[in-house]
Amino acid sequence: MLARSLSEASDSQPLPAPKDPEPQRAFSWIPEILKPGVFLSLHPDQTMNESSRCRVTGERSLHRSRWTEVGEIDYVDGNGQPRTWECVHRAARAEAVIIVATLKPSGKVILVRQFRPPVGGPVLEFPAGLVDPGEGWAEAAVRELKEETGYSGNITTVGPRGFSSPGLLSEGCAFARLEVDETLAENQNPVHEREPSEFMEVLLVEPEEIGAVFAREITAGVSLDIKLYAWFASRLLG
Repeated sequence: MLARSLSEASDSQPLPAPKDPEPQRAFSWIPEILKPGVFLSLHPDQTMNESSRCRVTGERSLHRSRWTEVGEIDYVDGNGQPRTWECVHRAARAEAVIIVATLKPSGKVILVRQFRPPVGGPVLEFPAGLVDPGEGWAEAAVRELKEETGYSGNITTVGPRGFSSPGLLSEGCAFARLEVDETLAENQNPVHEREPSEFMEVLLVEPEEIGAVFAREITAGVSLDIKLYAWFASRLLG
């Protein structure tokens, strides 16, 4: 549930990045070069001078509310020039998990159409939510899927920690893949546990029909979450 904060106290210390309980299995699907602890070896003719010379030297808070904080970062650029950059943090530096849940045996993917106030309308997305204190990515994904859609699933893989809008937002996030056994009684009549501030519809989509679904939603005035589009980009652009 991305709309809520992890903590009532916005001045609490930042939380550490969530840890997946089974990192070997969690990263088994990722190409070797993208796994944690594996670094890109540059060709002798290549350098990272432009980015490696930049460094953050400090930060100050410009505004703090119950849910977010706006900060101003001091940094030195690749030419040694001092600069500033405004950024946004979630309260308590909360992180998020994006849930790619597939029904078995049908193969349908669970999506949600959710009203997003900052966009001013509904957005077609994967289910997603914040990682609570003490949780890992996998635990949060299972909990959030149940809360938002009513479906109970099992984790298959968890991706690496990344950033969806690093030019503005410090929030880290990760994809989690789940399988949902639709033969179970609890998944034949799912009952969600949403918060009062959440307004959404659940869509069950055949992957091969995703292009038509996107076209229909856009025509109806629904926006697309770019993470959802990126996930299916190879199918759409391939």
